[in-house]
Amino acid sequence: MIEHHSNVAETDEDKETARNRLVAENWDAPLIVTTSVQFFESLYACKTSRCRKLHNIVNSVVILDEAQCLPPEYLRPSVFAIRELFRHYHVTPVLCTATQPVLTRTKEFDFNFKEGFGSVTEIVESPGQLAERLKRVKTQLYRNGLTPVDLPEIAESILAEEEAVLCIVNRKEDARSLARLLSPEKTFHLSTNMCAEHRSNTLEKIKNRLINHTSPFFVISTSLVEAGVDIDFPVVYRALAGLDSIAQAAGRCNREGRLPAFGRTIIFVPKDQPGYVRQPAGIAQELLHGKDLANLLTPANYERYFRQRFWQLGEAALDMKDILQLSSGRGMSYYFRTAAKRFRFIEDDWQQSVIVPYGNAVELIARLTAEPWNQRTLLRKLGRYSISIPRHLVGPLAARDYLRESGYPGLFLLDYSLYDDAYGFIPPDESVGIDPEKFFA
Repeated sequence: MIEHHSNVAETDEDKETARNRLVAENWDAPLIVTTSVQFFESLYACKTSRCRKLHNIVNSVVILDEAQCLPPEYLRPSVFAIRELFRHYHVTPVLCTATQPVLTRTKEFDFNFKEGFGSVTEIVESPGQLAERLKRVKTQLYRNGLTPVDLPEIAESILAEEEAVLCIVNRKEDARSLARLLSPEKTFHLSTNMCAEHRSNTLEKIKNRLINHTSPFFVISTSLVEAGVDIDFPVVYRALAGLDSIAQAAGRCNREGRLPAFGRTIIFVPKDQPGYVRQPAGIAQELLHGKDLANLLTPANYERYFRQRFWQLGEAALDMKDILQLSSGRGMSYYFRTAAKRFRFIEDDWQQSVIVPYGNAVELIARLTAEPWNQRTLLRKLGRYSISIPRHLVGPLAARDYLRESGYPGLFLLDYSLYDDAYGFIPPDESVGIDPEKFFA
């Protein structure tokens, strides 16, 4: 098995050989574990370094985990690519998710998803009946209503719980603010303002508390725990979002089915919602309003939710970069140079990757100049200690020595004063002893 993605924790230098690198880059192994970003961007790439592995996809089984996470703005070209692999390259696609999006071909008077699959075969029989049999969670509205509430009220409700609680919010700022309102010795915070190594260590502490039944304690997180994170809480609070996010949050509640009764997933409506959440949250709110919450998380409701969401977005929004317009009309034949520039799952032009002073990061940076023959391995290790910050902060932070370039070109190190052991990167307007006005004068 080969793992080909940026978040591999195993970086044993003895295993870093030219042959291993070539096997990873060429996907020359029976089993490849990679990311949707790597997979789809390779299909639309124009450089030989990214395309030379594609022949190994032929005659394979491609398992797409958490299929609901495919970005809507790239949905049509993504589904089209999967369909072409199935039609012409003997690829068997398998889409795995608890909240299956509607990716079949759809044609209505004002909506045409012609790139969708002609048919989809369920691996399990009677998914609706299976979902009912496996139900382990009771979904409820906070105080039985959809009235917006502020974070201090949610904090009081969480503190009143007698069991371990996971609360998932939509913004990093909300996660930080809510965590600060709770008992510090009983509270863990998780967000992408923490580097991958920091998050992994925090998750390990959380899992140990769950194993040892240390209650009550509280975890405040962004949606990063909703996919690929195996934790099990008796109580989960979830800020209103799309139905898929609510279902994924509920999947962290009584996950192992060990509780004598149902776990509780409590949905609350925050007073402030980020713009990107409003449309899916609005559809979910329609499903919540006046409905039987006991049957909220069902395959039938997921289908209703996704059909409504894709219809509201419209055809153009499902191919926001007009990538399918670049086709020559012959399958996966494109103006690949232009397609490669447009097809980017993660839009990071507004962000800058920086190294944070956590764990062994500073030591690894020092080794970069001392061990030039080992830079490839060291840089890969440093990826575990990186976060992304808004580019508009880079200049002001660097001018005041809160962000400095290391000895390696293009590699920036964040100052200790802006990285917290509990919350990770603290923006200048929240950091103690820093005048935020001097950054935006």
